[in-house]
Amino acid sequence: MRRKDPESPGTSAIPRFIRLTGLLLVLFTIIVVLLRFVQFVMMGDPPLVDLVQTDGFVWLQGIPSLIAAVFFLLGITGLYLRQADESGLFGLASYIFAFFAVTLSAGAMWTYAFTAPIVAREAPALLTDASHSLIVAVLGSMLIGQVGWLLMGISALRANVIPKWASLILIASVLLVIAMAPLATTQLYRLAYNTLLGVGPITIGYVLWRDKIHAPPPGKLQAA
Repeated sequence: MRRKDPESPGTSAIPRFIRLTGLLLVLFTIIVVLLRFVQFVMMGDPPLVDLVQTDGFVWLQGIPSLIAAVFFLLGITGLYLRQADESGLFGLASYIFAFFAVTLSAGAMWTYAFTAPIVAREAPALLTDASHSLIVAVLGSMLIGQVGWLLMGISALRANVIPKWASLILIASVLLVIAMAPLATTQLYRLAYNTLLGVGPITIGYVLWRDKIHAPPPGKLQAA
């Protein structure tokens, strides 16, 4: 009877997982940019109380936003795993902060996507009065997530595992997103905001997907 060496690459799916997370980051960008564009073309820029009551709101923004958040969480996990040894304690701290920050952002998006339509139907005046505060809360939680993403970009630059140009694009795009956040209070500005939001993820996603991750040398088969 023969068995695989426990250190054989066949027992580890980490390289495949990292490449998969790269693909998920690319899909994240497609979701946040393309669907926001489709929503803007179909719905224009109505007041929030009208927007959340449209038939396509949940399907064009609510559910896709939550799926995108899951893809992004898996993506930052893949980026961390790709450079875990080289990024050290700062890399670990950046990943933990980014993970919880994006989780917080996903919670805010859940409220925006599924609670706001109910409030708009039952108490439209309340949502009208609170619409600006709700948008600020959602953008604020996303801003915290971008700070975590920025820290991961700095960690990637320090670790020097992925190409430096990719790390610099990530950092520059996040800084632009943070600077633009106060303006993203209308659909048109949020379309531009989401476009910038996708630059870093699609860059890192492409690098992780195309990167050649060398598995450890094959283990020797041992007779049982």
